Amino acid sequence: MRDSLFSWLTAHAGADDFDSYALACVIAARCADDEGALHDQLGLDEAALQELLEAYFPAALKGWDTRICFKVHAHFQAMNPFTCRHCGMAVADGRLWRPDAEALPAEPAQKGFLADEFQDLRELLLEHRSDEGHVSFLFASILAATALRANHLWEDFGVHDRTEISQLLHRHFPSLAAKNTGNRMRWKKFFYKQLCDRAEVNLCKAPNCQVCDEYSVCFGPEDAETSAEQGVSWALQERR
Repeated sequence: MRDSLFSWLTAHAGADDFDSYALACVIAARCADDEGALHDQLGLDEAALQELLEAYFPAALKGWDTRICFKVHAHFQAMNPFTCRHCGMAVADGRLWRPDAEALPAEPAQKGFLADEFQDLRELLLEHRSDEGHVSFLFASILAATALRANHLWEDFGVHDRTEISQLLHRHFPSLAAKNTGNRMRWKKFFYKQLCDRAEVNLCKAPNCQVCDEYSVCFGPEDAETSAEQGVSWALQERR
């Protein structure tokens, strides 16, 4: 499902570049999720999402009735069966329809962003963006929202592997990415370590990372097999 959404988005992209590729990855990943509004899941407001789509995927907007959510529109165009528990619309057999409310699986109560942490993460990224361009602001918001999810950052962003999320960070937030010496620390752990350092909060009991009992948690392989180790908000939850 995600692959077909990605293919549809890239076929309707305004340019063939890395930023468009990365945005297609994360939008496809969120559209594959039947819960929540797309703009919320990307850390944007509705106007910012509209501007993003117009700037990077203008042809994907063709035929979109904005009375339905973009997720449903995307699945309809990609010819995927899909039911959105957020807006209540469904795609099946090449048509749009609204299931009976009783037949629609209930959408879990939205946890929402941990608002303070989202803002802290976005501010951290914005402080290190490479320029004042709009795309860096978009990526700061999207990365901050993605960092609050359960898996490795690259997995939840929808890119192929850690190398690609590292490329994105070095492209738009080079001074921050450069602080991850040798590109060794897991990106989520690195973000929260930066927030703790900025707040002058030291939750690590070891004098340095090399002798810490949890070294492998922060510096171990960042692949699909280790996703279960990823915790959300590991540092700031302790602080509060």
